[in-house]
Amino acid sequence: MNDIDKYKNGSFSGSNFQGKDLAGYDFSGSYLDQANFSGMNLEGANFENAVLVRADFTDSNLKNCRFYGANMEMAVLKNADMFNANIDNANLNHADLRDAILRGFDAIGTSFCNATLRGADLKMGWMRRCNIEGADFTGAEQQGLII
Repeated sequence: MNDIDKYKNGSFSGSNFQGKDLAGYDFSGSYLDQANFSGMNLEGANFENAVLVRADFTDSNLKNCRFYGANMEMAVLKNADMFNANIDNANLNHADLRDAILRGFDAIGTSFCNATLRGADLKMGWMRRCNIEGADFTGAEQQGLII
């Protein structure tokens, strides 16, 4: 197993990953609830089908990350840069995405129930068949957003 795959399908609940360079790592299928990824460079990382309930990604670089099918309920993504991220079929219910950059993101079948997207940059993104019941889009930039 190479280092990039060492977190795949593992259990790392509550872990503090701060200070590690994990760009491009594979976290697919892992349990990472309440993990701390704040302020990190995770560009291109794979979080497909991972459990990220209450995980903290504040101020993190999540460009080109894959969150397909991830459970990100109540995750904190304030000021995170999720440019071109894939969040298809993910659960972002009650997530905090205030001032996050989601420009060019792809969200098909994603649930954003009661999520906070205040001031988020949603420009040029895809948001199809999503559940946005109770979501707060106050001040979000939505130019070119396809719904």
